Amino acid sequence: MNNNKIFIPVFIAFSLIIGLYLGLFFGMRGASDAISFVMPQTSNTGKLGQILTFIDKQYVDTVEKDKLIDKAIESLLSDLDPHSYYISSEESQAYADPLEGKFEGIGVEFLLKNDTVVVINTIEKGPSYKIGIKAGDRIVNVDSIPFAGTNLNNRKVINTLRGESNSKVRLEIFRPSDKSTKEFIVTRGNIPIKSID
Repeated sequence: MNNNKIFIPVFIAFSLIIGLYLGLFFGMRGASDAISFVMPQTSNTGKLGQILTFIDKQYVDTVEKDKLIDKAIESLLSDLDPHSYYISSEESQAYADPLEGKFEGIGVEFLLKNDTVVVINTIEKGPSYKIGIKAGDRIVNVDSIPFAGTNLNNRKVINTLRGESNSKVRLEIFRPSDKSTKEFIVTRGNIPIKSID
């Protein structure tokens, strides 16, 4: 009886020691195959590059590195102050278009309200003006695809409504003034931008 009382704790302790030894042994062997999350000491400016390199080489899915960099830059600048922001090359081109005096599209000024495109103004002699689209109209479908309520942003609206001259776009518009839905086929054209109307 006394032998059993001594044997059981000794057996448990011996099993734990063997288990720890085996765990360390196999853990050390597998360590070379494991992905290391420890980065060498480096300057603060080098950390971002190391993280991007690590994600590029080790992350399980493919990552669009340029988009990831753009998001990182946007996040960094947003913490500075409300006036600092980052403009991507695509956005830069969109901002440059008005400075060049013209663009190709349907010829409306718009505002996003409750995830819906509201026409604020139609540019005189532009495609939308000529076919009767009016200020206050809501664009609800584009080419028979729902457009309102689809997490819209200015970039998506501009990319959808602008296009090559003479290309056509089918717009379904809700007109609050008479509570009606109308369909227009707009032929895009060159829209001159005047500094003074």
